[in-house]
Amino acid sequence: MSGQSKVRSISFELVDKRVYVPLLVMVLVALYLVKLLNGFYLPVLEHRPGISIKDPLLDWLPPVDCSWPIFILLYGSLVYGLISLVRFPVVFLQLLFAFAFMYLVRFLCIFFVPLAEPKDLIPLYDPVLESLFFQATILKRDLFFSGHFASIFLLFLSMKPRSMKIVYFFLAIALAIMILFQHVHYSYDIVGAALFSWISYILAQKFIFGFYSKLVQKEQLES
Repeated sequence: MSGQSKVRSISFELVDKRVYVPLLVMVLVALYLVKLLNGFYLPVLEHRPGISIKDPLLDWLPPVDCSWPIFILLYGSLVYGLISLVRFPVVFLQLLFAFAFMYLVRFLCIFFVPLAEPKDLIPLYDPVLESLFFQATILKRDLFFSGHFASIFLLFLSMKPRSMKIVYFFLAIALAIMILFQHVHYSYDIVGAALFSWISYILAQKFIFGFYSKLVQKEQLES
């Protein structure tokens, strides 16, 4: 069986409720646990000393408040992307796992790389994150890497058809530009977000296909 036909076979079989439902429950629990982890510890980490780093690109850009354009672009893209990908159950599941991996890796990066906020930072008001994760706390030192950009970059990697993937690529670029004008992240945070999003996407794919392969092996042994 060729690699492409194998992927099609796995994608078809994963829609089977015996496989899909356990994976869906698993990823929803994982997302909830990551939410608790971030919501509890990130406000605490705000109070530790951070390292200031030099960013020539950020020094060149004037600070501009883009809070509402960022909010509208990000959550409009998220809502449309998630709704459109429900038609592709395996891709949708892979995206959820990629989100779980990405936000776990992001927490670890923030924990081990304590950075001070950029000097001209304009606080980014995000009603969704503040209500779900941090209550009334506005975070300034959850820097490496950008969760906003990582989220839309994951959607770019996942989107179907190709025309929408291109649209999301340019949406990701627009979001990155606004984040930099807001001075809420260093340019390195944007680059790191793209890299770790891609790694999370690959990990999610390998995890799902690995889960399926083990299930097939188990059924073959029992038959």
